[in-house]
Amino acid sequence: MNEDDDIILDEDDDYSDEETRKKRLVDYQNLKFKYSTEFDFKTNQYATFIMNSLEVDKEINLNTFREYKVEDTKFKILYASNSADDLRRSLNSFYDMLIMVTRTLNSFS
Repeated sequence: MNEDDDIILDEDDDYSDEETRKKRLVDYQNLKFKYSTEFDFKTNQYATFIMNSLEVDKEINLNTFREYKVEDTKFKILYASNSADDLRRSLNSFYDMLIMVTRTLNSFS
């Protein structure tokens, strides 16, 4: 996939129809920019709670691939895109949400 293949969607699109779901990136191997990291939490339950809380927030940009998984007490993320700007925007949003969810978990656990 090259930059000319980027998918442009209507701002009013709710990303819920079958045709749009098929346009989502399903593999990150050929994407130019990648970012991955892991966060270690006290328990597997905390890591799973964080992942489940963040997973429901759909990635608006269909040109950005994201993957979340939990292994033991580690919450691992992978983001990839052909555009550095798209990747930066997605990661900024991710970290904003991660901070909010982590603060909520700390307040109630």
